[in-house]
Amino acid sequence: MTTLAVNHLSFAYESNQPNILNDITLSPKPSTFNLLIGPSGSGKSTLLKSMAGLYPKYGGYVTGGTILLNNHDISTLAPFERAKRVALLFQNPSRQFAMRTVKEQLIFALENIQMPVNEITPRVNQVIATLRLEPLLERDLITLSGGEQQRVALATVLALDSDIILLDEPFANVDATSRLAILKDLHELQKNEGKTIFISDHDWTGYHDIVDHLFELDIATKNIAEIDKHHLLQVETASSIHHHFNDTYRLSWQQLALSVGQHQLLQANDFALPLNRLGLLSGDNGVGKSTLFNALAHQIKYDGHIYFDHQPTKKLKLRNGQSNWAWYFKRVPINLSPLLYLMKSKSLSDTV
Repeated sequence: MTTLAVNHLSFAYESNQPNILNDITLSPKPSTFNLLIGPSGSGKSTLLKSMAGLYPKYGGYVTGGTILLNNHDISTLAPFERAKRVALLFQNPSRQFAMRTVKEQLIFALENIQMPVNEITPRVNQVIATLRLEPLLERDLITLSGGEQQRVALATVLALDSDIILLDEPFANVDATSRLAILKDLHELQKNEGKTIFISDHDWTGYHDIVDHLFELDIATKNIAEIDKHHLLQVETASSIHHHFNDTYRLSWQQLALSVGQHQLLQANDFALPLNRLGLLSGDNGVGKSTLFNALAHQIKYDGHIYFDHQPTKKLKLRNGQSNWAWYFKRVPINLSPLLYLMKSKSLSDTV
C-alpha cells in the first residue's frame, strides 16, 4: 500500500516572492477518489506537481515542510521509483508522449521503469483491454482526438501500475462525452484496482456520486481544507433555449458543406452571424469546429458560398498582399459573433 503525505508544505516560485502554497497538510487515504477545487491561481497545479515530485526539482522553492512517499522524502527518490507509485496526468496529454504510436508509447513508458522485457507485452495487452483501446493501438498519437489522447495518457499510468494517480485539470482539451468516459474509467480503477485518485477540476459536474473526499484551496490563505462533498450538488445545470436570430449581419454562408477525405463534417448549411453578439462554437472533438473556421478564413477548400456584405468572399480583391480573410475581417466589428452556436449532428443550429 502506497502512502503520500504532505506535511506543512510551503512553496514559492521565487525565493524573494510570497508563497503560492502556505502550510499545506494533506494525506489522501488509499483507494479513495478525491477532488481538489479552487479558483484559477490558487495553486492546484503547483500542489499536484509537488505531490508528484516534479517540484522543486523542475522549478520553485520549498520554503517549509516535506512530502513523504512511503515515509521517504519524495525529492530523494529516483524518477522511475516515484513513477511506480505516484503518477501525474497533465492538462495537455501530448506533453507526456515521446513515441509515434499508442503501442510504442506504452512500451517506452514500461522500459523507462526498467520492467523485465518478458513482462512488457502482457502488461500492455492488459491495459489496452481494461480501457478498451484496441482500435487505437497502432494509431499515430498526433491523429487522436483530445479525449483519445487523454485516455492513452491514462493507459500509460495504468501500465506503470502507479497506486496514486494525480490528474491536473485533465479535461481541458476533452469534450463532454469523452470527459464522462474518462471519469468512468477512473472510478473503475479506484473501485476495482484500489487506485487512489486525486484530481483537480474547475467543472464539478459528474463528481458527487463518485467522490469520497472534496478539498478546496483558498486563494487568500493559500491553504487547503476538506469540505462537505454536498457542495458539489450546487452545480447549476445550464439549459438551452433555441432561438432564431433576425439580426443585422455581414458575414454569412449558403449551402456551406465541409468534408475531410470521405468523412463529411458539415452538411450543406445556410447561416448568418448577427452583429453585436458574443458567441461560442461548441461541439465534440472531431466534429469540425476548427475545419469550419479554416473554411471561413479560406484556408481550406469548401463547398457552397461564403458572403461578406452580401458579396462572395472569393471575389473580394486582395489589398496590399493581404488575404481575403484579413481584408474583410478588419471591416467586421470584433463582437460580430452570435450569442451561442452549437454544432451538432453535422449541421449548425442556433442556440441561446
